[in-house]
Amino acid sequence: MAASMLLLMATMAAAGWGRAAGDCNKPPALENGMLEDKYISTSTFDSGITVRYHCVPGYVMASGSSFSITCNGTVWGPFQARCQIKSCGSPGEILNGRYTSTGNTFGSTVTFTCDSGYRMVGRATRNCEVEGWSGQVPTCDAVKCSKLPEIENGKSPHKPSGEDFWGYGMVAEFSCNDSYSLIGPSSITCDSTGQWSGAAPECKDVKCPYPKIPAHGRMIGGFADVYVYGHEITFRCDEGYVMKGKRVIKCSENNDFVPPPPTCQSDIQCPKPKLSEHRNITEGSQSVYRNDDEITFACQDGYVMDGESVIKCGGDGKFVPSPPTCKRGAGASSGKNVCKFGKPDNSRCSLFLSSMLNMHKD
Repeated sequence: MAASMLLLMATMAAAGWGRAAGDCNKPPALENGMLEDKYISTSTFDSGITVRYHCVPGYVMASGSSFSITCNGTVWGPFQARCQIKSCGSPGEILNGRYTSTGNTFGSTVTFTCDSGYRMVGRATRNCEVEGWSGQVPTCDAVKCSKLPEIENGKSPHKPSGEDFWGYGMVAEFSCNDSYSLIGPSSITCDSTGQWSGAAPECKDVKCPYPKIPAHGRMIGGFADVYVYGHEITFRCDEGYVMKGKRVIKCSENNDFVPPPPTCQSDIQCPKPKLSEHRNITEGSQSVYRNDDEITFACQDGYVMDGESVIKCGGDGKFVPSPPTCKRGAGASSGKNVCKFGKPDNSRCSLFLSSMLNMHKD
C-alpha cells in the first residue's frame, strides 16, 4: 500500500501537479529594461501574481507596450513590453545662429554657432540626457566695435541713423578740414571680431618744398605752385644720360618727397679694369661703370700699393686716376700714396715699412 502511494506522488510530480507555492519560473527578459527591484532575486512566482518592468535610463516604453505580465497557472501571460531609446526632441532655435547635431536621441550632442558679426553668450553645446537636453539654448549678440576717437583738424564719423553702437559691417568715413591732408585710410570697417580694420587717420598740414631738378634732366609731370600730401612729380633725363633713382617721387606726410629726386648720369661707360695679379677689388665690383661710379682696390699680403686705392669713372669714359699696381715689399716706387712722413696712413703703409726694415736688416 505504501509503495502504491509513493508511485502516485511521483507520477503527479512528473505531471506538474502540486506547485501550490511556485507555479511560474522567472518571467522573460526585456531588452534595455528590467524587472522591478523587489523581484530581481525571486526564482519562482505564485500563480496569479503580476509583475512589472521598467526601462533602463535613456530608454522609454514604446507605444502599445504593456509593462506588466501575469503568471497564469504554470506559464506567463502574453508579453508585449518594448523599450525604445529616449528622444529629446528639438534642441531649440537660436536667433542669428544655427546648430549641427549627431541626432536628438539619448547620448546625442548638438553644437551651436553664431553668424558672422555675432558673439555667443552661453555654452555652445547641449547633450540629450535622461531628463532631456542639458543646459539652455545660447544667444548670439551682435559684436560691437569701440568708440572712435575725435580727430584734430577734421570731422569724426557719426554712427548710422538709429544705431547706438558701431556694429559688424558698419563703415566709418573720415574727412579733414580745408587745407589739411588726410594721412591714413579715409574709411575703416567694424569687422566680425569687433575690431576696426585699421587705425583712425590723422589730419595734417603737409607742404613739400619745390624739389631739386637733376642736372641733365627735367620735370615732365606734376607741375604745381604748392605741393601737398600725395602730390607726385615725374622726371626724365636728357638724351645720353641715364637715371639713377626713381622717376616718380611723392610728397610724404613728413613734408618731403619720397624717394629723393633722381640724378642723371652720363651714359658713357668706363671699361671694367682688367684683373691684375696680387690686386683685388674690395668694393664696387659690377659689370657696367658709369659717371661717378667708384672702385676700391686692395693688395694681397706681402704686396704694397703703388697708386690710389679708390678710382672713379669720369664723364670721358676713363677711370681717374688710373688703377693702382701691387708690388712686393720695397719694390714699390717709394710707396707713393701709401705713407705720410713720420705717420703711417693705413695698414698698407705698415706693411710697406715692415718690408723696408726687413730689407735693411738683410
